Amino acid sequence: MLTSEQLEVVGRLERALGATSWIQVHGGEQSTRLALLRAAATRRGLQLLVLRASSLALVATEAELLRRLVEREGRLGDWLPTLAVDPFDNADVARSVRAFADGITVPCAISAPDCIPISAAVVSMAVPTTTSADRHDLWASALHGRDFDVDRLAQQFQLEPGQIAGLSSTVDDATTFATLWTACRDASRPPLDDLAQRIEPVATWESLVVASDALASLHDLVSQLAKRHQVHERWGLARGDRRGQAITALFHGPSGTGKTHAAEVIARAAEVDLYHVDLSQVVDKYVGETEKRLRRIFDAAESGGAVLLFDEADALFGKRGNIERGTDRWANLEVSYLLQRIERYRGIAILTTNSKNLIDHAFLRRIRFVVPFAFPEVSLRAELWRRVFPTDTPLDGVEPTKLARLQLTGANIRSIAVRAAFHAARDRSSVTMAHLLLAARSEYAKLEQPFPEAEVRGWESLHA
Repeated sequence: MLTSEQLEVVGRLERALGATSWIQVHGGEQSTRLALLRAAATRRGLQLLVLRASSLALVATEAELLRRLVEREGRLGDWLPTLAVDPFDNADVARSVRAFADGITVPCAISAPDCIPISAAVVSMAVPTTTSADRHDLWASALHGRDFDVDRLAQQFQLEPGQIAGLSSTVDDATTFATLWTACRDASRPPLDDLAQRIEPVATWESLVVASDALASLHDLVSQLAKRHQVHERWGLARGDRRGQAITALFHGPSGTGKTHAAEVIARAAEVDLYHVDLSQVVDKYVGETEKRLRRIFDAAESGGAVLLFDEADALFGKRGNIERGTDRWANLEVSYLLQRIERYRGIAILTTNSKNLIDHAFLRRIRFVVPFAFPEVSLRAELWRRVFPTDTPLDGVEPTKLARLQLTGANIRSIAVRAAFHAARDRSSVTMAHLLLAARSEYAKLEQPFPEAEVRGWESLHA
């Protein structure tokens, strides 16, 4: 299953096979690149003989033996030797491919994420990008009229034709749209464990307690994600300018006010993966390395449109400064790269910071949602206390309105509630105000803040 543009590439590859020694396909997924090469080879009566490019990094005698075996199969058999380069192969592999190509005299092919320049005569072609319209048509054809939201599938998951064919082949009468959606999400899940932590979103709208204006912005964000195919594609607002389609948000406010919790709510509402980007693994002192890792994060997460959460984002998205030292130039280049890349990201990028003033103004102009997470006022604190305990937790005389006098964030309230529950479990009783008062004193001591005795006056009889 290939798109019309990909079939055109197959035709050009077929013609090139008869006129040159080497052909190369780069870009896209490995499975798609090999599918294009296989289709072109089949038209020439050949089969692919796929070799991992990393296996070329051998000692000289073994490399020479491999070269002879490849030439023999290429001359005597109906084979097209193909070197498959993986996304994470290093520069040594590319050098091995170039050295191998210089010594081969039979037609061969290269499948690589990026174009590899070699000295041999080679025809290089890029894998055509699969548009949402292409994916819509592929899904509609593969699902044979099933009443599924193919617009949503095509817009959310940047799957290749072969992946769509494989996933649709598992659909039967018992398959629901939710089941297919989950399968698509799993198929597009990126290998980012070393640079970002995947968080299983369990938070819901009911667990989120923020000011009404912030809550309205968050609902608007999720709504725009659901309707972007209609606005961008059907209504044509994306035609002629692909910039500015990214859904980006800046959550700013004091620590513990619910910024990370809100990101989890959004990911669950949108039914997509949430990745917490580990800045300690991204930022590198060597020139260019940070950009490479950021590119890998954005490119890998692109296929599933995941939510990327950059916590304490001012470390990456901070203001550019005057160039006074050599390192300042490279730091500014990192910010400039981020400006360009985040604007093209198809998923949701969420930045959190304790201070909006630390973020570069060029980012703020490109961010669609700037959501304040203010320190909760007394009414919100009372609501946080009402929701902090699950229905299974035994309570006795707990008064949220009294507890709301304590000027605490949601994270502090959660910490106190858990500590109080452990006190109650130790005492083999329900959670009481006495337990909460004891836990609150411990929380204030941890924060190195004086305990507000005036706010709890009259609670003395409850404190054991």
